Amino acid sequence: MSPRFKAASQLKRRLETSDADLSDKTAFLWIVCLALVSVAARNFEDGLSLDAPLYASIARNIAKTGEWFFMYGNVPDFVPFTEHTHFGFWLQAIIFKILPAADWSARILGHLSYLVNLFLIYKISSHYFNKVAAIIAVLLLWSWPVFSNFHSTFYLDGPTLSFGLGFLVSYY
Repeated sequence: MSPRFKAASQLKRRLETSDADLSDKTAFLWIVCLALVSVAARNFEDGLSLDAPLYASIARNIAKTGEWFFMYGNVPDFVPFTEHTHFGFWLQAIIFKILPAADWSARILGHLSYLVNLFLIYKISSHYFNKVAAIIAVLLLWSWPVFSNFHSTFYLDGPTLSFGLGFLVSYY
């Protein structure tokens, strides 16, 4: 038996035995730690990205007026605003009803959807493959800057992805 084959078989055995060691609670805790490093650290930056102020203005108007179906963002070119679905605006309006409308509170929905998305990717990958593949998938997404950047501000991509992944998890 060649040394390379022996090392590969030992690695395979180690990965197979370690597959049962990681519980969902432990996986969620290390995903929270990863999120603190990548996304939550950006919570203290000033300002938001390009579209996020318009989205936050729409959510703030929903929270102030209670008009849940008319999207008004204080920009005359976008009256009524019909580019995106209402769900993400509603979630952010609920946050603005609880917390003051500010840059840091506008980022909360992105932070929460980042946690949810990484955990749902972990659950889907561990269900269809194994926990080692799930860990690799989460680490690859965590290391991809575009994925974390979309979750560090108020974009609607994160909650939309959470909704879709939640549907996939509820399906199996």
